[in-house]
Amino acid sequence: MQRREFISAVLASGPAWQSGIASAQQTSGDPSRALARRKQYLDDLLKILPRSTSSALTGRMNGGDKVWEDWLQRTGELPPDFDSMPSVAGLADPLVMHEGSGETRIATVEQWRRRRELLRAEFEHWVYGRMPPPPGNLRAAVTGTQTEARVTVREVLLEFGPNHAAQLHLHVFIPEGKGPFPVFLTNQPRTSGWIYPAVRRGYVACTYDATDPVFGVTDDSDRYIDIYPDYDFACIARWAWAAMRAVDYLTSIPEVNPHQIGITGHSRNSKQALVATAFDERIGAVVCSSGTTGECLPWRYTTDMFAGTGSIESITGGTHNTHWFQPRLRFFAGRENKLPVDQHMLMAMVAPRG
Repeated sequence: MQRREFISAVLASGPAWQSGIASAQQTSGDPSRALARRKQYLDDLLKILPRSTSSALTGRMNGGDKVWEDWLQRTGELPPDFDSMPSVAGLADPLVMHEGSGETRIATVEQWRRRRELLRAEFEHWVYGRMPPPPGNLRAAVTGTQTEARVTVREVLLEFGPNHAAQLHLHVFIPEGKGPFPVFLTNQPRTSGWIYPAVRRGYVACTYDATDPVFGVTDDSDRYIDIYPDYDFACIARWAWAAMRAVDYLTSIPEVNPHQIGITGHSRNSKQALVATAFDERIGAVVCSSGTTGECLPWRYTTDMFAGTGSIESITGGTHNTHWFQPRLRFFAGRENKLPVDQHMLMAMVAPRG
């Protein structure tokens, strides 16, 4: 069967595939049987997926996902009971809310706000990990100011969280003229050059040091793991949460128009930009750049037959990006149709913004 024929068949099957959102650990029937099914599925999954092994020559780990295997051992977590979860082969309608055995079509702003909160909870549980609430004690210190080609460059240190132990370094570029100005926000380092066209066009540009160290900057968000031990937010979520702390600062200074904040990023940084926008309504627009899997591509359509850039199995195991997502996501390798949310819903959460 050709890919186009397969998709047409799925879409033609209609509402039967639109089963909605499963609860986090929903089980049905005999609880002991459900528990046995979950244990058996984990056993099967461990046999199928590659296991990490140490090379005697290099001392490095080969294959598998050591991060995930350590998480399994540490938490003792089991997969959900897939037999009790709805099977959604296509993309569920974000504007349909399932509660109990009924469903509600979203028709008002208030309903959508409630739906967004429910979607956020599902994304945090299954995909990104749970984030802390906004800190109520954020303080900012300007650590340096200089002028570059008539642009004021302000170095800012944010401190927040328990005992102000969490930090985030910002680099704020303020153009000439009378503000307040719109904002171009990104964790792409200034060496990437992304900020300069925005500054020339009259934007305040702000970069924040929460990104992959491969770009040559320190990842301030890495310490959040220890500072917030009660939250399991993975790497993408920590970068996005840091972006929200940058917004905390930006909305407090007179040079910024708080109603015109846009964010962007490329590849892995695009993934976090979309999460930040979906979860923080103060960000007015997001421009995604090649985030692909875990950003704009639904998990259901990233396996080989759809020519995706990385399935759940590949992007959560065996490479440099194993820590990007909550380890729970790996349970859905080969069971993408059971995942209660998908990336089109994350994009929908930006509505009605840009």
